[in-house]
Amino acid sequence: MVPNPEITEWLRHLANAIIAGLVVAVIEETLFRGVLFGLLRRDLPWHWAAVLGSLFFAAMHFLDQKPELENISWTSGFSALPGMLHDFSSDPYWPAKFANLTLAGSILCAIWQRTGNLYCSIGLHAGWIFCLKTNGFLTQSTSKSPTVFWGNGQISDGWAATPLLALMLWHIIQSNEENPQPD
Repeated sequence: MVPNPEITEWLRHLANAIIAGLVVAVIEETLFRGVLFGLLRRDLPWHWAAVLGSLFFAAMHFLDQKPELENISWTSGFSALPGMLHDFSSDPYWPAKFANLTLAGSILCAIWQRTGNLYCSIGLHAGWIFCLKTNGFLTQSTSKSPTVFWGNGQISDGWAATPLLALMLWHIIQSNEENPQPD
């Protein structure tokens, strides 16, 4: 019996989306929330630690593919960094994407602050990645020229997501203030 190609395609998508979600979430949450936010909140109020950590988190998403280097030396990173920077001049979506990634990072920090562990942040982050990949799998852009409001097909790169993320962050912060976790 030959499996249905649609089922095979769905199973491949689900496996790839789950693996990508888990791997990226574990790595990013460990680095950005576990290490960076954890260190920052030792010396700063958690709100400020979340803002600084989330700005850095968002900025790191604008490093593009590594450039080709002929010779590797101790200064290679300095010469390679300019080639890694995102081309902001040809990307009208970057301000919304930066704002949304900063809000998402702040949400993940607030979740960690609220629960006292990384598991919930990892799960939420993995769920977001799974949903973004599934959205890309299920939909296609019908517009020849996407608008900056709706984004360019990634949900997070348009201003439409910003109020929803801001509302989610506000709710979590309110919950943290009503039921604070001991530091």
